[in-house]
Amino acid sequence: MQYSIKIIPDSKPSNILKKLVLALSMFSSLLISTWSLAQPTPQPLKLVTSVYPVKMIVSAISEGISEPTVLVPPGSTPHEYSLKPSNIRDMSQADALFWVGPSLETFLAKTLKKFSGNPKPEVVALIDAPGVKLISLEHHHDHRHSDEHDSNLSSEQQDPHIWLNPHNALAMARQIEQILSELDPSNREHYQQNLTKFTQRITQLDQQLKADLAPLKDKGYFVFHDAYGYFEKLYGLNRLGEFSVNESKPGVKKMLQIQSILQQGDAVCIFSEPQFNPSLIESVTRGTDVRRAALDPLGESYQYSSHLSENYFEFMQQFSWNFIQCISGKSSDS
Repeated sequence: MQYSIKIIPDSKPSNILKKLVLALSMFSSLLISTWSLAQPTPQPLKLVTSVYPVKMIVSAISEGISEPTVLVPPGSTPHEYSLKPSNIRDMSQADALFWVGPSLETFLAKTLKKFSGNPKPEVVALIDAPGVKLISLEHHHDHRHSDEHDSNLSSEQQDPHIWLNPHNALAMARQIEQILSELDPSNREHYQQNLTKFTQRITQLDQQLKADLAPLKDKGYFVFHDAYGYFEKLYGLNRLGEFSVNESKPGVKKMLQIQSILQQGDAVCIFSEPQFNPSLIESVTRGTDVRRAALDPLGESYQYSSHLSENYFEFMQQFSWNFIQCISGKSSDS
């Protein structure tokens, strides 16, 4: 008996092709997914700042990407601070370190020399940022009569409190944006958008401060130390003097001079600072009608919202309101 075998063609050859394509597609997707999981997730930049005012401005530009840390804790001054081992570790692991410069953070100068030549961190002295206008400590007393700014000053001559002029803060922000965009080009557009918002808010802040401070221009006052020249120069305020230069303790002769001026009634207010003992100011104002208030040039004692992009503006508004309250005699309810 003979058998014949017939091969019956598949009536639907396309089914096999479809299954093959589907299998290949699933295999490719699996490979891509596995490869993606194997790739490291890009980490946000590690940013370190020296003092709170610098942190505020860096935060405004880096918001949404990374949040910087700060070296000098509340209650300490950048002139006298000593670095801790944890500070050194944070600095060595940072992608960028932003500070004002050796005229303010004297404790950092020697340490930063050890990082020179290393690829990380990128060290940025914001006092050297393009557009920052410097004034000298010696020129504070004629700040209302000159629009000139000093250049080529040594670090000992520079007034380092550059952030108290909003125009300087904007120049600092522009430099920060440039550095962050270079280190993290994938987020360049985000940094640029943050800078645009910061620029708009600076314009609004400056206009507001000019209007609020204009009525105070002829009223005299004293401050604890010479930290406010940028703010006073920009808004034409009438500082009569200070207790201390570079936070050194005033002598008896200086104290008697201030007391004499206060007794004559030329000053309406005297400002202390939360970082320093107010006993000197309490003793010199005893028996006078001079009002007393605290100014915080580092912004550590003020209240802030969780919106990092607003912190610098919240600082400047509270700082200027301290001026207005004491010099004008207004209360917070006025």
